[in-house]
Amino acid sequence: MSLATFDYNVYHTLDEINQWMSDMVATYSFISQVNVGSSYEGRVINALKLTRGISQKPQFVIDCGLHSREWVAPASCLQAVRNLAEAPAGSAEYNILNAIEIYVIPIANPDGYVYTWS
Repeated sequence: MSLATFDYNVYHTLDEINQWMSDMVATYSFISQVNVGSSYEGRVINALKLTRGISQKPQFVIDCGLHSREWVAPASCLQAVRNLAEAPAGSAEYNILNAIEIYVIPIANPDGYVYTWS
């Protein structure tokens, strides 16, 4: 699976979401990955940092997938990140990253999310 073939209209496993995050970082220079901790079962919890221009801007954190059975939350966050990443220059979505840093945690509860898939 690649960004070109990633289907935003279906739910994805934790491994697929982690791969999508890596692909986003590799594709867009204004997106980086930040480790924000680990779960009780030792799974890594990562966030995507989206920002353009200067640093030291106000920061906004969006945590998704906190309630593991609500699969629509991570899916919605992936779509939101995609919209910000693909926004045309000059659009409101594009310009927001000039004003703030956005951290998106697609899966805030990886243990519970994996459990709901099994």
